[in-house]
Amino acid sequence: MNKLKQYYLLFVFLVAVSAQAVETVNLSDAYNIAQKHNEDYAISGEDLTVQLENKNQTRANLLPQIRFSRSLVKDIDSNTNPTNSFFSLDRKTRNSSISLSQSIFSYANITNYLRSDNVLEAQKLRHKDSQQTLILTVSQFYFDILNSKLALDSANQRLQYIKVHQALIEQQYKNHQATNIDLFEVNAEYQDVEFDVLNRHNQWQNTKLVLTNYIGINTDYTINAIKSTLSLDELTSIVTNELFTDVASNSDWQSWLNLAKNNHYNTKIQQKLLNAAKQGIKNAKSEFLPTVDFLATYRLNEDQLTNSASADRSYQLQLNIPIFQGLRSQSRLAQTKAEHRRANLLLDKAQKDMHQQLRSAYNDTLSYKAQILSSLAALKANQLKSQQTEASFKKHNRTNLELLEAHEQYQSSHQNYFQTIYNYLFSYLALKRVAGVLSEKDLLTVDNLFTNTS
Repeated sequence: MNKLKQYYLLFVFLVAVSAQAVETVNLSDAYNIAQKHNEDYAISGEDLTVQLENKNQTRANLLPQIRFSRSLVKDIDSNTNPTNSFFSLDRKTRNSSISLSQSIFSYANITNYLRSDNVLEAQKLRHKDSQQTLILTVSQFYFDILNSKLALDSANQRLQYIKVHQALIEQQYKNHQATNIDLFEVNAEYQDVEFDVLNRHNQWQNTKLVLTNYIGINTDYTINAIKSTLSLDELTSIVTNELFTDVASNSDWQSWLNLAKNNHYNTKIQQKLLNAAKQGIKNAKSEFLPTVDFLATYRLNEDQLTNSASADRSYQLQLNIPIFQGLRSQSRLAQTKAEHRRANLLLDKAQKDMHQQLRSAYNDTLSYKAQILSSLAALKANQLKSQQTEASFKKHNRTNLELLEAHEQYQSSHQNYFQTIYNYLFSYLALKRVAGVLSEKDLLTVDNLFTNTS
């Protein structure tokens, strides 16, 4: 008996430990983890650092350059007696110099710095854009898990209905009220639904694995589902009217379009790159212009043989005029003009893509919002039908098959209603992503709907 009690306590302990190992992750948690571990986002940050240092290097060309050098020269007279160091005429000379150079006029340095500044600004925008991409991708995988879990729960519920129906047919078969065909059909249907449950369970695990790999989490986890304390009417009202207050103020197409024109990241990136291409043309033209440099040098020479020292100073103002460079400058100018035309085309393409993506996301959001109301009406109707059919079944006015169909219709409409809500939430986040105003606050807003784990 004591041994059995020990096994029981060990089992309880293992269950408790395993339960503690499972984390609960909401949408904001998933995003915060992804910020630390996602490779694409980390690469974007390193690209920003690289471009920042590149700008620092181009700025260094505008600043004065100071150099110091020191050398030791030993002259050996080959005519002296090497065995008698007293009469050796070896001469040791120390030379020290410090020089300062400053570019007075170099249009190439100026344009190169301005070009690197535009490229840096474009990279900053890319990094912010990658942050919004991270938010939307995490949200997509998160809602994929919720939808797959919803489908799994629906399949499990259907399996329970089929199981009850199967037990009733078996009882009727024993009482000679059902045929072999009826029994065969219900058993085959049960096996089909059982296989569907297994398939949907695998899909649910796969969607969790996708999010796991993307955000870099190493432990098993559960995610939050919509609050079970909310009634259907309360949930619908919150989602469609209260959750996103800026939907009401920016519900018209023109407002979203104006918002996207000012904030769409890819358009702003291409505009910065177009400015950089303009500076590239100016930089290529600078190779035809003269440059002016200033150079100041101070030298100190010390002769140990004569124990003497001499110093001299020099100041130079250098004017460099390019005469002929083997047509390299002409070729580079033609190249930068082609790059400028290409940047113009990319900007036009980005603006067209923004308009198309915004229109698509806007239409999806309005469509899913309308579907929420229609799916709610269908859910209420099927819920009422299921309740009435169950009451009639208890009075022997409905068959078991009719009850099964009513339950399945209710379960299907229940799944469709919540999938529509998840699709609406994601489509709204996608709309803000295209408009360039998606932020972490939107994730917190969505998280307010989710509490109970699933």
